[in-house]
Amino acid sequence: MNAMRQALGNVADFITVYIAEAHASDEWPLGQTSFPQPRTLEERRMRAQQFLQATGYEIPLFVDGIDNAFESAYAAHPERFFVIQRGVLVHIAEPGPEGYKVAALRNLLEEYVSSPSSHQSPPLRRAHG
Repeated sequence: MNAMRQALGNVADFITVYIAEAHASDEWPLGQTSFPQPRTLEERRMRAQQFLQATGYEIPLFVDGIDNAFESAYAAHPERFFVIQRGVLVHIAEPGPEGYKVAALRNLLEEYVSSPSSHQSPPLRRAHG
C-alpha cells in the first residue's frame, strides 16, 4: 500500500481507519495474536501506534471509536478498501484479506488516471476478487 500511495498519491488521497482487532487473544485468537481487544479508545490508539511502528506503514491512520461506528457503518471488518470520488462511494472491495486484490484497486486508480473525463458521475462498483 505504501508503494501504491507513492505512485498514485498525486491523484488519490489514501487513508486507513484502524478498527477492532479481528483476532484479539480474548475473542478469536489466530496465529500469533498476543493482545486482547482494546476496551478503551486510548488502548486502541496504542495498538494503532504499535502497528505503525512495527510495519513502517506510511498512510495516514485514523482510529475508529470504541463504539465501532465506522466499522458498523461500512462493514469494514476485518479489512476492506473503499474508493470515494467527489464525495460519492464508487467502489467497495470484498472483505479481506482474501476477498480483495490490491492489484485490482491499483488498476481502478490507474484507469482513473488514464481517462479522468470518463469518471464524471461514476456508478457504484463492487469488486469480486
